[in-house]
Amino acid sequence: MWEQIAANRRKSILLVMSAALLLGALGWALGVNFMGRNGGVPGVMLALVVWLVMTLTAWYQGDNIMLSVAGAHRVQKEDLPQLIESFLKKWGYPTVRISDEVMELFLAYPWPGNVRELENILRQTLLLSPFAV
Repeated sequence: MWEQIAANRRKSILLVMSAALLLGALGWALGVNFMGRNGGVPGVMLALVVWLVMTLTAWYQGDNIMLSVAGAHRVQKEDLPQLIESFLKKWGYPTVRISDEVMELFLAYPWPGNVRELENILRQTLLLSPFAV
């Protein structure tokens, strides 16, 4: 995980700092709401303690917690047949096969979205198919 943070250092630092600011603002709002006018400072202190615990947990349990921002899961052309087959099995259509013409269209499409786009297109195709599936 720390290799990803080193590679995406700017994103990770922004993520950690934005979490601290968000928790601080939330602590201030909750402190003022529940403790009155002078409750903002204790609320911020509590929020910063929570942030520190989260950060230390991420540091020492780094293999189990994803701290950096991961990119979208892009569709790789060579993985397309396996992805389609796994989606069809997951949805309960293990006997459905994609024709060669449709597979050529899928392989020719640039897939600007991610794997979710492929999943949505397959789902819509199954639902709108005039043939019995």
